[in-house]
This record gives sequence, structure tokens and C-alpha cells, in this order.
Amino acid sequence: MSKTSYQQKQGQYSIPENLRGLVIKTKYMGATDYKGARIKATHLREDGLTYSKTISKNYDLEPADNALNAAQALLDSWPLAEYHPNMKIVSMGWDHANYYFVVV
Repeated sequence: MSKTSYQQKQGQYSIPENLRGLVIKTKYMGATDYKGARIKATHLREDGLTYSKTISKNYDLEPADNALNAAQALLDSWPLAEYHPNMKIVSMGWDHANYYFVVV
């Protein structure tokens, strides 16, 4: 049986180590009677702890740019920066409801 490109031996990854990292998920939050539209960025840690940062939507920007700003705001404020000060966003993806950012 031949291997396809996505099949790997246990413990081996086809994605280079320097491109593997943490994921930040962003979500659009519509305006309410009391607050304007916002974008919330979250990162779920392995122990169930969630880091989050919410920013106001900038109506002059495209949705992806607002999402990137929220992800960067979370990256700038989270406790992991103390141990890994050079972390940066290197990639972005999306689905119908959210944007995702890879941080290395």
C-alpha cells in the first residue's frame, strides 16, 4: 500500500517545525444596544485556560484586517510574550465564521 502525501509515520510531520505554532481564533461580534461591533481573539491553552482580547471594529478596514488587529492585540498582551518575546503571526486562514492566525 503506497502512502499518500498526507500520511506520515507516527511522530513525523510534513510541516517544518519553524512553521508550526499556536493558533489564535478571531470572531466577529455584532453591535448591541450598548456596545459597537467588536472582534474577539482567543487562544485556548492545554489546561483549559483561555487568553482573549476584544477590540472595537474599525469600520475603515476590511474584515480580515480587523481580525488581524485583534489577533495582534492578543499576541501583544498575553503572558506567553514574557517567555517568547519574538513570537509573530506568520499565517492566516479562515472559514465561514472565523479567521485563524498561526503564531510562531
